[in-house]
Amino acid sequence: RIQILFEKTMVTALGNPRLMEELHYADIAIGALYVLCFSFGVPSNILTLLYFLSKKKDIPTLLYTYTSVTDLVTTSIVILVGVSFLSGRKGHLLDNDVICAIHGILFQIAQRFSVFLVAVLSISRTITLMFPLRRLNKRGLIIMVASFLGALVIYFVLPLAIGVQVWAYHAEGVYCWADPVAGYEHWDTIDNILDCAALSLPVIPITLSCGISTAHVYKSQAITRNSRTSNNKKQKATITIILFTGLYILFNIPLFLNFVLYTITIIKYKYPGPFYDSTFMYYYSWNVSMILSTSLNATLNPVIYMTRIANFKIWLKRRLGMYTGKSHVTEYEMTRDTAIILKKPGSHDDAINKSVVVMAGDLNGRHTKSIQL
Repeated sequence: RIQILFEKTMVTALGNPRLMEELHYADIAIGALYVLCFSFGVPSNILTLLYFLSKKKDIPTLLYTYTSVTDLVTTSIVILVGVSFLSGRKGHLLDNDVICAIHGILFQIAQRFSVFLVAVLSISRTITLMFPLRRLNKRGLIIMVASFLGALVIYFVLPLAIGVQVWAYHAEGVYCWADPVAGYEHWDTIDNILDCAALSLPVIPITLSCGISTAHVYKSQAITRNSRTSNNKKQKATITIILFTGLYILFNIPLFLNFVLYTITIIKYKYPGPFYDSTFMYYYSWNVSMILSTSLNATLNPVIYMTRIANFKIWLKRRLGMYTGKSHVTEYEMTRDTAIILKKPGSHDDAINKSVVVMAGDLNGRHTKSIQL
C-alpha cells in the first residue's frame, strides 16, 4: 500500500510545472538519444541482417543473424518511448492498452533473447578456445534457440491471457509495464525475481567468459606474433566476439547495479527506500538502465560488425556503389581449405590475364599454383 501510494503521488506530481521544468531538459536529451537509436539503428541493423543472411550459415553467423533481428526489433519500437520523452511524457500510442502490451512484450522478449544470444556466443567461443574438439552443433543451437524463444513467448503472453497481469503506460518511468491484477500481487514478486535473474545475473558468467577469451587471445598473440598462420583468423574472430560481448557488459552494468539496489531495497526497506526517493532515481534510473542502455547496445552492435569484419566492408561498399575495385582480385569464392581467385583483366600481360591462381591449403598464399588457360 505504501508503494502504491508513493507511485500515485509521484505520477500526480508530474502535473507540477516546477517538476516538469526540472525534468524537461533531461527528457529532451534522452528523447533525442532514442530518436538516434531509431534513425541509425534500424537501417544499420537491416544492412547487417542482409549481410549475415547472404553468408554461409555456420554457428557464429547464425548467432549474429539472430542478434541482428533482435536488435532491429529493439531499435524499431523504442521510437515510441522517444516520442513520449519529447512530448512531456505523454503516452500517445502507448496509452492504448493493446499497443502498450504489444510494445512491452516485444521489448521484454527481445531484451532477454539478446542476453541469451550474447551468453551463447561468448561462452561457446570460450569453450572452443579451451577445448578445441568440443563444439556446439548447428542443429543443437537451433533447437536451443527455438526452445528459449518459445519459453519467453509463453512466459510473457500467458499471464496476460489468463488475466493475472495488465499492461499499462507509466508516465513516471516512460515505459509500458505489466502490473498485477488485484489478488495476484504474488505474481509481481515472482516476476521481479525472474527479471533480476534473467537480466542481471548473466552479466557474471558472460564477463568471466569474456575475460578468459581475452587472456587466451593475448597469450596466443604472444606466441604467434610474427607468424602468418590460419590461427590469426581465429584470433580476429575471437576479438570481434570479445568486443561484441564487452559492449554488452558495458551497457548492462547500470542495470546490474540497479537490480542490486532494488534487491537491497525490497529486503531491507519499503520501495522506494533511500535509493529511489530522489528525482533522478525514480524518474530515470529504470528507463535509462533497462530500456535506453539496451537500445544503445542494439544500435552500436552493427558498428562492431562494420569495423571488424573485412568482408562486410566490401559487401557494404558494393551495395552502396562505393567499391572501386582497385585490387587485382575482382571475384572470389572461398571454402575452408581452398580459394579460387580470378585475375582482373588488363592487370598484367596477356598470358597472366588468362590465368587462374589456385590457392590450396593456406589462404595466405604460401602454397600457390598458377594454371595457364
